[in-house]
Amino acid sequence: AHCDVLIIGAGPAGIDAALEAQASRKQVILIDENDVMGGGALADPALSAWLESSLADLAAAGNVTLLPRTTAFGYYHDNFVGAAERITDHLAEPGHAPRGPFGAIDWSAMRSKARALLDSLDSHDLDVDTVVGTLSVANRQRVEIAKALSQDARIVIMDEPTAALADADFARLMAVVKRLRDRGVGIIYVSHKLPEIFEL
Repeated sequence: AHCDVLIIGAGPAGIDAALEAQASRKQVILIDENDVMGGGALADPALSAWLESSLADLAAAGNVTLLPRTTAFGYYHDNFVGAAERITDHLAEPGHAPRGPFGAIDWSAMRSKARALLDSLDSHDLDVDTVVGTLSVANRQRVEIAKALSQDARIVIMDEPTAALADADFARLMAVVKRLRDRGVGIIYVSHKLPEIFEL
């Protein structure tokens, strides 16, 4: 699966970004951990008409994939929650698991690929056999960034990614985001915390 723009967080900023990317004919994936997309707009009556029409436009667009109910902040094939998956399974490209000579899944190759993706983000501390649902929010975010890399996303949009993070987790996320930036991946980072913006 390929996307040009992966947007994490379907609040007003994320939806606006998806509309812009869709209008530019990019392949877009918009993901959110909640059952209903909209974020803060859901509680604002003044935005209800905009939200309804915007989500309808995105849902009708052939180059946009909307994925709610993604509790690990990520892209789950067929829109299933991946919390019961191991990191190795979650990072595998759907339908393209490496196979051995007799057609059996090559688990060793899958682990090696997952390990390489995590190591490329300096996430050596994450065990690829860990179940995603047991990870902290911060560690799930790191796995999802690795997932974005596995999908060849050229742009990653993050909508308030540090809202639920402790200081130590924030520092680790910043290191990963900077690593992506230095590799040439486009980062659109939405935050009301200006020091985060200046740090990047």
